[in-house]
Amino acid sequence: MEYSKSEEVNGDGRRKKEGVYHEKRVFAIVPTVILCILLFYLIKTSQSPKSPYQNLTPVSGFSIQAVQAQYTIDTKQISLCITNHSDNSPELYLPYLEQNINETWVIVKKSPHIRDTDNLLYIPSGETMSVDFFLTDYDQLSVGKYRIIFGLAHSNDFFYFPFDIVDS
Repeated sequence: MEYSKSEEVNGDGRRKKEGVYHEKRVFAIVPTVILCILLFYLIKTSQSPKSPYQNLTPVSGFSIQAVQAQYTIDTKQISLCITNHSDNSPELYLPYLEQNINETWVIVKKSPHIRDTDNLLYIPSGETMSVDFFLTDYDQLSVGKYRIIFGLAHSNDFFYFPFDIVDS
């Protein structure tokens, strides 16, 4: 084999330029693959999870009263009165917020600095309880349809308060 003067030969008779080219290509592929995996992970974790109650019917033993069904985008909290009309006195998980996006209910993530306790709510049969739900726990809510979810502990049962957020 003949080589030009500008090409160097390895001990195995191959040109060094081929090895350098092959190494550069491998070094270019590895970061690209890592970047793709990272991008996929970021997209997947930034998406809000779908509601676990997406296609389920709420229980009928509770009613929720509020002052209104529409709130402006600058509303800080919603005061609710929940009445337990059932014969049971179940424990309730702390309420959380869902938004309807393209006909799918998704969980709205709380602001990173908000930490919930694992406390449960308890409303005895026939009793009414006032609950203040703070919209300030969430970063910049947009105009749209929302619902505050109350899940019954240790079951798939739930009830909710639907409302709209509108421009000021």
